[in-house]
Amino acid sequence: PALTSAQSTESESMNLVAVMPRLQMFARFLGVDADGIEAFPQDALSVFLATLLRIRKGQYPLLPPTAEKVSVSSAEFVDSVDYVLAQLKSHERMSLKNHFYKDVSLGRAQVDLDNALRWVTVRWMDMVHDKTDERLRSLFVSADSDGDGNLDFDEYFGMLRKLRADQRELPPLPQLIRMYGKMMLGVRVDASIFVRIAREE
Repeated sequence: PALTSAQSTESESMNLVAVMPRLQMFARFLGVDADGIEAFPQDALSVFLATLLRIRKGQYPLLPPTAEKVSVSSAEFVDSVDYVLAQLKSHERMSLKNHFYKDVSLGRAQVDLDNALRWVTVRWMDMVHDKTDERLRSLFVSADSDGDGNLDFDEYFGMLRKLRADQRELPPLPQLIRMYGKMMLGVRVDASIFVRIAREE
């Protein structure tokens, strides 16, 4: 019995190690501190889940509840990513494909699904999310008319008026007011708070 218990504990430990990449991904989506690694934003979860749904063709469960590894076709994974990220420019999607074959597939017909999903989520963050942050920071700087690093109420709504005049599509006014309310929960509305709240909304 003692040997069986030790074998069981060792087996559970091996299962935990094997499923660790999956747990780390979900920890990052939930904002749980995963070894000091930055949490993924909600839109990254959308990319992850949409790719997973597409590659698994709706099979249930999408991921096994055990540490069982799931292998998928490299070509099918690339097709799924191409479908999910259709809003990207064609040269960006082509670059993503080339990097996938170079970094993940390495000429193999099958790839580990967990590793491939982690890779596409991180690459998408590098390609899209960082650009969004840059644009939001630029918007903050142009709206901060007195240059004090704090976006006050007049500057915020001045920025919204300018965006509407430029015929930019904006969320409804109550949502914009709620966004500013969230920003004001801190001592000041600096660029990092502005970017974080705007990205969440």
